[in-house]
Amino acid sequence: MLNQKSIICFALFLFLILPMVSSFEFDNIKADLITNKDTSEYGKIEIRNSVLGFEWWQLDKVMSLELKENTYICSETGCLANTEIIMYEDGKLFDSIRFIDLYTGRETNIKGYKVYVNGRIYNYEKLKGDSQGIKYDVELKGEVYPFQKVDWQVRSAGTEWIEDWAVWTSALTNGTIGAWTLDETSGINVEDSTGNFDLTTNSSNWTTGLINNGLAFNETGYRAWNDTFLDKNMTDISFSFWFKVPRDFNSTASVDMDLLAKTDKFNTNHVRIYLESGSGKITISLAGEGQGNNLLSNYTNLVAGTWYHVVLVWDGGSNNTLYVNGEFNDTFTNTGRLNTTTLD
Repeated sequence: MLNQKSIICFALFLFLILPMVSSFEFDNIKADLITNKDTSEYGKIEIRNSVLGFEWWQLDKVMSLELKENTYICSETGCLANTEIIMYEDGKLFDSIRFIDLYTGRETNIKGYKVYVNGRIYNYEKLKGDSQGIKYDVELKGEVYPFQKVDWQVRSAGTEWIEDWAVWTSALTNGTIGAWTLDETSGINVEDSTGNFDLTTNSSNWTTGLINNGLAFNETGYRAWNDTFLDKNMTDISFSFWFKVPRDFNSTASVDMDLLAKTDKFNTNHVRIYLESGSGKITISLAGEGQGNNLLSNYTNLVAGTWYHVVLVWDGGSNNTLYVNGEFNDTFTNTGRLNTTTLD
């Protein structure tokens, strides 16, 4: 639920004898949307050494890349992107990987991933290359959080990011028990895309959201609810949502602002995600089987009109973790289940 609430001659000599890697960009999205062709028709990208970065002053070829497959799919078995890299010199296939949230443009994290080269896990070690070229099949497999859409990018030769290599977006078939896009424009019914838990709202303030539409609440008890949501014991569950506040929320706030909550009448078992007065932090309070802990964000000043992405991962063990805007914020150990059979 969302609440508003750099001698010159010496240097020149060095630059002329040291090759530099040409810059490049590989964009599979343009291949699909602009040329309306399959990505395999986009052609190979060659990376060559060059002097001073001039594309017309090319030296030896280092590697070439060709996208073989880009499924865009995340199913129950996870996400997959596959490419072919041809090495013409010994070296690393790439130096590092990053993930960019396509909704915010910010770097983010995903649940986990592994890189495979010719079917074996790749740990960024050097691989062989020769003048004829040695081919390597590279796969990246992993899993995203619900409602995540990320572009994974690799960096080669330590200088250039290969952007838009593969886009992953989560699928509602990946264990999701409830998903609300808030794309309605009127009325009191909020549809659950999984078909499990439609909500009822007492706010009619349908407005523009980060992704299509959203629902705005004031501070006098407006909410959206489903009485049977989370009515079962569970050891593994994640919550993920976007929200923004209509005015700055910081340590001067005198009243908490609830974002999501479910509790029993004695408050002994509960999950509560809220903005904490006195600290100004995004806070998650969890209690299960007689144990309770709070997760606190690193954010102490929420800026009005800015969207924030919250992910809570509860596994009933040592990895009960809070992420805000794709960044790790806090974790605690709390064994047991989140008992919600009697929660309201």
